[in-house]
Amino acid sequence: MRTVRSEFVTVLKNYGKSDSDITACALTFGELIANAIMHGPRGDVSVVLDWSAARPKLRVSDDGRGFTPKAMLPDPQRPGGRGLYIVEQLAGPVSVNNHPRDGCTVAVELPVERALAEGSRVSRVAGTAVASARGEKNSPSE
Repeated sequence: MRTVRSEFVTVLKNYGKSDSDITACALTFGELIANAIMHGPRGDVSVVLDWSAARPKLRVSDDGRGFTPKAMLPDPQRPGGRGLYIVEQLAGPVSVNNHPRDGCTVAVELPVERALAEGSRVSRVAGTAVASARGEKNSPSE
């Protein structure tokens, strides 16, 4: 996962405005990937970074059974359950799309603006992330 995150951050730094919150993007990326790996039974994860608009949209899909997000603060007495709360604090609203028997996709618009001309596309991360994240279910999240 370290290689995928590193490439993701490099793309954001290379194509985003210099005052963008790359750290928030990297933490968001890490949380979504870790959740997908942890909750997918096989650990198959797909990552798409769609930068066709001014701000990129990150979509992370897994092969899990899906879930219904709850709009509440996580319980400080319980372990876990903070991932999407953290993502929303860093990047904003999260959308969850469950696909019965085919997994779940979580999407969020990242807090970085493109430095490229309007209409340019950045899609290099997607193919690399799919290949690198697959099968690292037992790797610690970075």
